[in-house]
Amino acid sequence: MRKIIALTVFWLSNMIAVNAQNLGDLQKIMQSIKKNTFGEIATKCIDLDNDRDYDYIFSYSCGETNCFEVYLTINGKLEKVIQEFGYISYSYKNSIEFQPSHFILESYLTHCCGESPFESHRKFIFKNDHYEVVENYVNYNHENYCLDDRIEDNLFFPSHFLTNIYTVKIKEEKINIRFSADLEEHKADFVCVENSNIIGQLKKNAEVTVLAEEKGKDKNLRTWLYVEINKSDLNIETCSSPLTFDFEGQKLRGWICDKNTIRK
Repeated sequence: MRKIIALTVFWLSNMIAVNAQNLGDLQKIMQSIKKNTFGEIATKCIDLDNDRDYDYIFSYSCGETNCFEVYLTINGKLEKVIQEFGYISYSYKNSIEFQPSHFILESYLTHCCGESPFESHRKFIFKNDHYEVVENYVNYNHENYCLDDRIEDNLFFPSHFLTNIYTVKIKEEKINIRFSADLEEHKADFVCVENSNIIGQLKKNAEVTVLAEEKGKDKNLRTWLYVEINKSDLNIETCSSPLTFDFEGQKLRGWICDKNTIRK
């Protein structure tokens, strides 16, 4: 379950702890956001980057989807470092007595009006007045678009991820990318081949990153690779690209068979 930040505005409760400069910046930020939303503004005040300054996350409705903005206190002044479409959740890594060594912010975004079954996922980690995007991918939303009678039998995600990821090169043209690790027929919307789990195809000589491996249940006991794929390695002439969110460097995650791959 995603832990969505509750819709509440509670920054006034932190006024004593925030300096006058930040209060002035905060009022201007809130006024600017109110011009772009018809609903309430969710506000999170916390030390995101572990530098003992207050930072802010704002989440609000911006039309048919949600938007969020992140402000870090840098040299005593609030500076906007992220402004994107997306719904957000957050967690802590190695938290000790509520003081996070890393604050992890995650966003997910779907196209409106049922235009695509793919979700965008982005994960941010903050430290020392900066942030890093540590995950940036799309995958197939099987919960809403895979219509199989026994959906629980499908392997959509790996049971575990590799400690040491590696790269493989694709030997043949039009190698299929699938939303589940199998060659079975599927009842699914927005696939490239009817009654299949094919969501994309790869170019010959493409190089993809292997995040996980799973042994298949077919008679050949083939190995399935859970991979991350660059947009430039997709053969969009045979299957349109799911990477349509315009986030720089975003990749596609899915399954391929190891049969036509060479380990780098």
